[in-house]
Amino acid sequence: GKAWKDFKYKMEIDFAENTVDITDAYLEYAGWDPFYLLVGHAKTTNSMEELTSSRHIDLVERGGFTDAFNFNRRIGAVSYTHLT
Repeated sequence: GKAWKDFKYKMEIDFAENTVDITDAYLEYAGWDPFYLLVGHAKTTNSMEELTSSRHIDLVERGGFTDAFNFNRRIGAVSYTHLT
């Protein structure tokens, strides 16, 4: 969702096997365009392959590197830029 002018948020909850798990919950600030700041519980930014849904990757399997180190969602802060 979007809040105010420069803030975005995401809250994704997984209801499975009689449990409730929060997969993503973060707040993103986009007021310093093209720089962004994301704070919360989200996927770690290790590779584009890991961030992309399995519906949209080119190969059947993901690279062994990302599986070997067990990159999952973590609580933290990320700053990044998106140049178009």
